[in-house]
Amino acid sequence: MQAEANAALLLWLPALVLALATLNVIGRGGRAWKPVALAALVLVLLAPLTVPSSDSTAAVLLMWEASIVTGPLVLGLVLIVFTGDVAVGRLPSAWRFVGAVLVLLSAWMLVAREPTFASVEAWNRFATALLAGVVSVSASLAVLHMAYIPRRRSRTTPLIVAAVTSAAALRLRGVEGSLAIGMVPELAGMLLGACLALLVVLAVVWVFERRMPEPEPLPPPTPEALARAAHIISMRPRGVQADE
Repeated sequence: MQAEANAALLLWLPALVLALATLNVIGRGGRAWKPVALAALVLVLLAPLTVPSSDSTAAVLLMWEASIVTGPLVLGLVLIVFTGDVAVGRLPSAWRFVGAVLVLLSAWMLVAREPTFASVEAWNRFATALLAGVVSVSASLAVLHMAYIPRRRSRTTPLIVAAVTSAAALRLRGVEGSLAIGMVPELAGMLLGACLALLVVLAVVWVFERRMPEPEPLPPPTPEALARAAHIISMRPRGVQADE
């Protein structure tokens, strides 16, 4: 009973606070929520050390293990994306090779690395679900992209590469048939649950927007405002910064 109480106080309560604080940070609920979210995240990540006797810390240990693999993967994908055709924040093209190396490193760790913190069974199920999810989502998006956006079919190449690479990683891992069959309903349940969660969020936003009053019409601009806007526009083409 003491272990469950400690887990509720040092793991599940901080996890609940973390979710609430994250929503407030995203929704601009105030600066005070940022340190609250950071403190809650630290408590959650330290749960295997603060409540080692609780079985609930297995999820946190899996998070530790997953961060070792997903860290290089996310960083590599960011480098690949921002060295391409982006409107803002474009990086030098030399970083694209670094991003590709990080993605390949992450794929190799998914295939060959043995878990350090999490159990072997939990790690095998996580890696299989991750790779199978990438295969199914990337292949589905590639087919939809080629079917409905024929003018930009070249953009489907990264999706096809992701699907083929993940399928090859699954093959190299030597996934057992029983494990692969068991992952199908779990993967389908996760995808369906994510879609339902998105629909719930959209429904909440729709209801909130419906209850908001109609916006009041703005007053017409004054002659002074029109003159100032014309002055700013006339100065921009010559690269001169107008006084604000």
